[in-house]
Amino acid sequence: MVEKKGRFRSKQKVMTSAPRRRNVSHLQGGVGLLTQQASQMSNNLFIARRSSGLMSGSLEDRQSGRNLVRLSNPRISQIKNDRLYHLGLDTSNTNMPNEFGEIKFVVIGESAGQMEEFARLLAKDISQSKVNNVENLARGGDSPYVMYKVEDVLILSHSLGAPSISILLNELIKLMHHAHCNSMTFIRIGQSGGVGVRPGTVIVSEQVFDAQLRNSHEVVVMGKPRLWPTKLDGQLAKELTEMNIPASDGFEAIAGHTMSTNDFYEGQFRLDGAFADYNEVDKQVFLSQLVEKGIRNIEMESTAFAAITHKANIRSAIVCVTNLNRLNGDTITATKEQLDAWDRRPQKLVSRYIQQNLNMPSSTTKVNFGPNSRNSQ
Repeated sequence: MVEKKGRFRSKQKVMTSAPRRRNVSHLQGGVGLLTQQASQMSNNLFIARRSSGLMSGSLEDRQSGRNLVRLSNPRISQIKNDRLYHLGLDTSNTNMPNEFGEIKFVVIGESAGQMEEFARLLAKDISQSKVNNVENLARGGDSPYVMYKVEDVLILSHSLGAPSISILLNELIKLMHHAHCNSMTFIRIGQSGGVGVRPGTVIVSEQVFDAQLRNSHEVVVMGKPRLWPTKLDGQLAKELTEMNIPASDGFEAIAGHTMSTNDFYEGQFRLDGAFADYNEVDKQVFLSQLVEKGIRNIEMESTAFAAITHKANIRSAIVCVTNLNRLNGDTITATKEQLDAWDRRPQKLVSRYIQQNLNMPSSTTKVNFGPNSRNSQ
């Protein structure tokens, strides 16, 4: 990866028995003092969060039309140099507002190659001209992620599974906070296993369930499990579904619920993995329960995505294509050509939606070009 030149690089400049009653009084006074101190600390925390923009989901923000990133860590404002380690960025070498302050859409997906392809597709759709190379802005030499910018759209890969996407979202949300972004929309695109639908069908998620069929994402903090609600934007899901024109697109996009698991094999009750202490009947009984619940696809990232974006006050949606029907089997048998073609279906819908909502003349397209594109040779 080639590091982008620093155009915006900052200039760094032992108790006796006699007075027992009095000691009790002293302890009571100490408790009162501690209570006062705790109250003052709470007030200071509230003020710090408010002054640093960490309470941007307040009524005042909503009434003013703002939709700012909501963090719940007041310590962020006290970090002199906030390093976004996995993206290779930090606040000392990047002017976040100048470089990312205009971002309105963030689109993320599993594969680095898929997201580079989407960056070129979006640039072409907006500018109506062919775009061969796009520059990877993830500046870490060994970054597990890629990041591209096309106009007011940031495009990133998140790799596989909830742990990886949660790392990306934490750093990405901090990036948006430092850049003072507002009114953003996050969309995840990718592949999934279908449940009772034809392979190649695109599912726009209405609700997200975990492997225990809860509308929650479980995070264990200091040995204790916490459940975060998995909420998506219903209106956004509706608008994305309506982008589909089956007759001309050659495929169908439908709204449905999504199940997200922490494993590809046992976690998704497959019978073709190294371990399976259940049988086909068990699997089909459970699949029928999913169908009755309205679950139409299964993947491995949506609970984390929905929970984290909701926690950050970010409007979000999930658009995934199905690469098989799990009612008919566990193994993906589609050819690479079929899978590649299906991958482009969520891309097409999301690109169409972004074009309709960016409200910009096509002649003003701004794309970050660079020699480090994986397909530039």
